[in-house]
Amino acid sequence: MDIFVIIKVTIIIGFVVSAFLILRNIDVIKIILNYWKDKLLRK
Repeated sequence: MDIFVIIKVTIIIGFVVSAFLILRNIDVIKIILNYWKDKLLRK
C-alpha cells in the first residue's frame, strides 16, 4: 500500500514540475512550433 502512495506522490510532483516548466518556457515553445509550421508549409 505504501508503494502506491509513493508512486502517486511522485507522479503528482512530476506533473506539477512539468506544468511549471511548460508555463515558464511557453514563449520558447511557441517559437519552436512556429518554426516547424513554417518548415512544413513551405514544402
